[in-house]
Amino acid sequence: MTEAGSGSHLRPLETGAITTAQLAHALAERFGLDFLDLGVYQADLSALNTVNHTAARRFEAAPIGYDESGALIVAMADPSNVLALDDLKLMTGHNIRPAVATAEDVAGLIAQMSRLDDAVAEAIEDEGGEQEVAAVTDIRESAQDAPVIKLVNSVIAQAVDAGASDLHFEPDGRDMRVRFRIDGVLHETTTIPRRMIPGVVSRVKIMGDLDIAEKRVPQDGRVGLKVEGHSVDIRIVTLPSVHGEGIVMRVLDKGQAMLSLDALGLLGDARSRFESGFRKAHGATLVTGPTGSGKSTTLTPRSTRLTRSTRTSSRSKTRSSISSRASTRSR
Repeated sequence: MTEAGSGSHLRPLETGAITTAQLAHALAERFGLDFLDLGVYQADLSALNTVNHTAARRFEAAPIGYDESGALIVAMADPSNVLALDDLKLMTGHNIRPAVATAEDVAGLIAQMSRLDDAVAEAIEDEGGEQEVAAVTDIRESAQDAPVIKLVNSVIAQAVDAGASDLHFEPDGRDMRVRFRIDGVLHETTTIPRRMIPGVVSRVKIMGDLDIAEKRVPQDGRVGLKVEGHSVDIRIVTLPSVHGEGIVMRVLDKGQAMLSLDALGLLGDARSRFESGFRKAHGATLVTGPTGSGKSTTLTPRSTRLTRSTRTSSRSKTRSSISSRASTRSR
């Protein structure tokens, strides 16, 4: 397709004849591709990290996941841009499966990709390129404009926005990689330069009211934050390693509604076995899975119902006992 032809489908949009969503649907039908609503579709962070945000912005395309064959699914507003598809294949080493999304959705996803990298770059720039890390006392005294504070806040905000259950800060001897656990799977998001690691660790310790001078033993603490309107409770654990102190932060959304078993998708034979286990007078029900996979979320609705039924049963027994004693006294 020629360059002139590749832009011809944008003319109705420029004249206001159709909306961006209508254009995206039409392009998907014309090229025989899937249409993706990125407001609903949750992008795979590991796929997003296959392309840097600069290239994504240049191609106006964002990788969002993998299909059954292992091909990289790429959302783009202009699927006729074959040069972008060829370059993405060379850059990532994956076969590319294009999909169509609105230009606004693609731009928003690319902005999300760049947020953490921009925060790290800004923090480095604000430090003025100095190789030495400021003393811990200076970190305490510095206000909200300290680069390391902005960086930590950006990482936490991005984790909450992505629906992560845990944040992992892992030193590897050179830098510190940051990974989010989403649906039980760890996804690498960004890398913190080595010279900023002590400041980041100290900042997180201060947030959790931990001893910033103690680096040889594990510590744990917690902090309550409000992130983009969400009240979250964050549990912090530090763990010494041969490469330095690592940090794990567990994110608990206080405003998250308790899901029913139907909403969790527990159906059929699995649902029957689960309910049967709770109805038995003796024994144990085990729910297993990796961290952040939803074990507590699965058990909470049933255990809450069990607690309520136990209270009702206890009240009934109390009433029966009182009635029995009253009847005995009457006789």
